[in-house]
Formats: sequence, C-alpha cells, structure tokens
Amino acid sequence: MKLFISIIDKLGVDISIFYQFILLLVIYVILKHLLFDKLLFVLSFREKMTTTLLKTSLEKLENASNLEQEYQKKVDIITKAADLYAKNQREEIIKNQEDLFLEAVDNIVLVDQKQKIKKEYQGIELQVLKKKEELAQTFIDNMIENGF
Repeated sequence: MKLFISIIDKLGVDISIFYQFILLLVIYVILKHLLFDKLLFVLSFREKMTTTLLKTSLEKLENASNLEQEYQKKVDIITKAADLYAKNQREEIIKNQEDLFLEAVDNIVLVDQKQKIKKEYQGIELQVLKKKEELAQTFIDNMIENGF
C-alpha cells in the first residue's frame, strides 16, 4: 500500500482525482439514461424488426415458391389439354381431307367412266346411224324393186 501511495505522490495526484471520478460517474449515469438506454432500445427494436421482416420475407418466399409450383402444374395441364385439342383437330382435319380426297378420286373415276361411256355411246350411235341408213337404203331398194 505504501508503494501505491508513493506512486500517487510522485504522479502529483491529489484529492481532485476523486472529484473527477465522481463527476465521470455522474456523467456516465446521466448519459446512460439519456443516450445509452435509448440507443440499446433502438438497436434491439431494429433487430426485432429485422428478424420479423426476415421471417415474413421467408414466409412470402415460400408462399411464392408454392404459388409458382401450382402455376407450373396448371400450365402443364393447360399445355397438355391444348396439345390434345390440337392433335384432335389435326386428326379431324386429316380425316376430312382424306374424305374429300377419296370423294375427289371417286369423282375423277366417275368422270373417266362417264367419258368412256359417252365414247361408247357415240360409237354405238354411229353404228346405229349407219345401220339406219343401210336399212333405209335397203327399204328403198325393196320398194323400188317391188314397185310400191
């Protein structure tokens, strides 16, 4: 203890150090109530708000992820339905086109058959006309010979 007192005497420390310490303690208590407590309150409030916002944002992110999955499922269903509809429409169009093609082929065949029949008819008609003329000539010849 003597050593401590001798060091204090050599440094020139007097009783004013205790007053300074008491003043420092009073200033600390005043600053603690006016500044530090409010600063701690603001910091804890911000931390609380940050964690609350973080939880809320994580919930919203999870909700958005769920909504995205639901949306993707609905898009997949709609895409499959659209593909099926397009496939059915293609098949119906192809069937209609095949029917029209077959009908056109039948019409072409009928036109060809009609032309063949018409040619045959014209050939037969010419033969009949020749026979008619021959018969008429034969009839005229017979009438002339018989004197009618």
